[in-house]
Amino acid sequence: MTDTPCAHHPLLPGHELTLHVDSLASDGRGLARSNGLVVFMERALPGQRVRARILALRKRLVEATVEEILTPSPDEQPALCPHAAACGGCLWQTLPYEHQLFWKQRIVEDALGRLGHIANPPVLPILPSPERWGYRNKMAFAFGTREDGSLALGQRGRRSHTVIDLYECLMQTPITMQLLAVMRQFARDTRLPAYDAARQSGFWRALVIRRNQAGRYLAECIVAPHPNGRQAAVRLGRQLADTLMNASPAVSGVVLSRRSAPADLAQGEETLLLAGDGTLSENMQRPADVFGSTPSLELHFDCHSFFQVNTSAAERLYGEAARLLAPDRTDCLLDLYCGVGGIGLFLAPLANRVFGVEVTPQAIKLAIANARRAGLAHCRFESGDAAKAFASLGRQQQTETAVVVDPPRAGLASQVCEGILRLRPRRLVYISCNPATLARDAQRLATHYVLKSAQPVDLFPQTQHVECASLFTLREPA
Repeated sequence: MTDTPCAHHPLLPGHELTLHVDSLASDGRGLARSNGLVVFMERALPGQRVRARILALRKRLVEATVEEILTPSPDEQPALCPHAAACGGCLWQTLPYEHQLFWKQRIVEDALGRLGHIANPPVLPILPSPERWGYRNKMAFAFGTREDGSLALGQRGRRSHTVIDLYECLMQTPITMQLLAVMRQFARDTRLPAYDAARQSGFWRALVIRRNQAGRYLAECIVAPHPNGRQAAVRLGRQLADTLMNASPAVSGVVLSRRSAPADLAQGEETLLLAGDGTLSENMQRPADVFGSTPSLELHFDCHSFFQVNTSAAERLYGEAARLLAPDRTDCLLDLYCGVGGIGLFLAPLANRVFGVEVTPQAIKLAIANARRAGLAHCRFESGDAAKAFASLGRQQQTETAVVVDPPRAGLASQVCEGILRLRPRRLVYISCNPATLARDAQRLATHYVLKSAQPVDLFPQTQHVECASLFTLREPA
């Protein structure tokens, strides 16, 4: 039934509403208003009139799912992907790209204004991705069980843990899809089941495929402990490695990872290189207007390393970070959440010293090797918590130090914010993949810092996600 909210007829989960979608929220969901209530809906576009079913009610806020599009948006376009109706990814592919860019910039502006309490936030025009399709250099595919009991390999369904078999993905290359098909058949032939997190049983968990711009591929198969022991898993893994490397000469390495924890993460706890090379390399091009004739930066990373999933757009993002930092050469650049050293090494020609900190020891080993390979002897990397980096840095004058941060979606840990406020570097370059946590951290830093500019860059076409490179400068003394 369709209801109108009122004091005499309260809404309940399961009730239906007829709504006009006004805009998009910061998480990409469609937003509508009805009698003082704000309604959030996945896969709803501005301009649509929809029939929506309530999932949950909170104070003056409703979460709903679209049951039927009564009137399409005038801006709507057909989805190109054959899996669009079922797959949980690429939720914005029915929105023309120029409209995607408009809403992503508006999401950044709204977050900084509403959550960060910044009047007229200095957001620059968003920079588009050089590629709109096929840009992902990494994708994790999940194993699951189909209704007929056979094994599935693909992506999670929309609002579901059900795995949808993928036979085509417009974010991937034909080689990736070939490897996916080979892996699916190999796993089915073993007759070992997909892992079931609820029952904590099964074997096959995920397949992660990474590639570089040179066309080399690294495959990581993530499994649960084998019922017949570790040796059986290794034997099976080596058979798999032979199968994948024979399937395509582009495969340069195959890794087997074991994961015992039930949490649904495509991340192994124990890793074994089965065949080939366990790393890939990528050449990042620095912008000539900032770095002159400085050559490209070669970065090596492994199956566990963080690396931006859109390489050409990441070059654009890092280039914007360089422009924010470039006007005044800094004595010391502190790179927090440095990973394999990507952003710190990219910016290294603009600093006399670079000091990077990352909690993962293996990433630090790769960062040190990347610095050595690039001849950047003034770069130093240490494994540790980002919040403790300030003590390792030693005493620096605020005018001599700049900080660059690239935290996960959760944003800066409170201790990191406190460390920045104690150190008070003259400039802070903040790379964010989450406008909401960027805005929260901007408010935390507002006692001593001013947001000078925020440059959105679209690293994730066809989705609601957006990256942003922002410059914070130290407030002048009163």
